[in-house]
Amino acid sequence: MKTPILDMAAIFVTSFFWSLVWPILSAAYTERMSRTGGSRREIETVDDVFINLGDILGPVIIGYSAQLFGLRNSFAVDGAVGALMALLLFRLAPKDLIAINKPNPTP
Repeated sequence: MKTPILDMAAIFVTSFFWSLVWPILSAAYTERMSRTGGSRREIETVDDVFINLGDILGPVIIGYSAQLFGLRNSFAVDGAVGALMALLLFRLAPKDLIAINKPNPTP
């Protein structure tokens, strides 16, 4: 039995976990860029390459998995991957990333 509520729940869970992952990745990228000297352009190039690869391969992979497993299951797998990435990044991210934008508590 297909219900749109389950589809919307799968999309919500997927989006929720990826919304947790993206700020961590952005913070790590910004922190690494602030510590580089003259290699900033090379790091930006590598970052652009992988973002473009994700833009090309992401829809292909999801489309293929939707053909194999169905659309709802593809969103469930994507949500599980997002949850796993969020847990891994929270666990493995350098602890000093948390304090980058915090104001100094002492005057």
